[in-house]
Amino acid sequence: MPLQNVVITGIGPVGAFGLGADALTSALQADTPLAQPAAKNAGLGLATEMACEIPADSVKIRDVVPKSHRKAIKVMCPDIESALAATDAAIRHANLRTTTTHPDEAPIPDPLRLGCQLGAGLIAADVEELGGAMKVAAPEGSVDVQLWGSEGMERLTPLWMLKYLPNMPACHVTIVHGAQGPSNTMTCGETGSMLAITEAARVVERGDADACLAGGTEDRIHPVQRLRQHLSERLGEGVPFQDTGATPAQGGAVLIVESLEHAADRNAKVLARITGIAGGQSPHCSRDGVVPKDDPSFASVMERAMEDAGVSAQDIDEVITSASGVNSDHAEEHAIASIFGWSAPDPRITTPAKVFGNCGAGLGALVASAAVLRLTQGNAQRVLAFVTGQGGQHAALVLEASA
Repeated sequence: MPLQNVVITGIGPVGAFGLGADALTSALQADTPLAQPAAKNAGLGLATEMACEIPADSVKIRDVVPKSHRKAIKVMCPDIESALAATDAAIRHANLRTTTTHPDEAPIPDPLRLGCQLGAGLIAADVEELGGAMKVAAPEGSVDVQLWGSEGMERLTPLWMLKYLPNMPACHVTIVHGAQGPSNTMTCGETGSMLAITEAARVVERGDADACLAGGTEDRIHPVQRLRQHLSERLGEGVPFQDTGATPAQGGAVLIVESLEHAADRNAKVLARITGIAGGQSPHCSRDGVVPKDDPSFASVMERAMEDAGVSAQDIDEVITSASGVNSDHAEEHAIASIFGWSAPDPRITTPAKVFGNCGAGLGALVASAAVLRLTQGNAQRVLAFVTGQGGQHAALVLEASA
């Protein structure tokens, strides 16, 4: 059955394009890759030194964190900071009110009815911070467990771990904005933030919240993250459907998923309706991440999302897909061709990751945000948004233009 009365009323994208819906719109219209030589972490001998980095002047953490919470900034890694910036932008775009965005007004919705579902990555620790402790514990080149316990850990702040737990972006977002509804964190690679949106849609549909903060962010330009991608041969320059890897990026997005009734009661502008959702897993996912071209799980997830929405391939005007270079782009392309009969560079296939790169757990929410923009700009009436992750997970959304 199609999802009933679940809508999107705001988007808060953040990435190499800057912050907010207007910034993402401009970047997608220009259709020019935003990758630049990495401002930091250069000279590592990786497959590429290119990166899609959030401009330093577009996210100022003190602008989105109230004074009462600013002591916590010292335990915020880039993933947390970008999640807070994206959330603030989404709330303002949807004209919601929280105790932070509108401290002198009553919150909308009721804090008890505001949920939060975010995708997150396996956040890497700061190299200098952890490296200093490791150096003390490895005087001969290998780690001495006794030295690590007696001296190495003494070099770390007692709150060190709070910067890097995957649930911390959602933790800070809910505290800063007073969201006391259902909360969850999805750690499923690039698919995480789109799965968070599907979870938010179900939370709203079953009446457990009036609105949810849904999406996710990740910093994939961190040197440890980039090294992981390099060693797994997934680091490249981001040519969609060519299996060359994807340019590492920072960012993601938070969307406001809301009940139609609540949106109507506050006279909100509906950007899109969520009518179908689906998730799945590749049975062929292997350690090197290579997936057979005819892997049936890709088509299955797309088809189940359409079935959930009560539509067929003929009803879809456009597919907004991840094409993130995770050694499965060929299977993604094959599935689209088998269902819709379209192959790149068909204009009905949009691959926005070529513009803003692969920001890991934030990618699914950015793909969803791009789909919302296509609908609001009148370029389509119904779109399928699809993302696949390095762990073999998939997620899909069917979005429709507001009536």
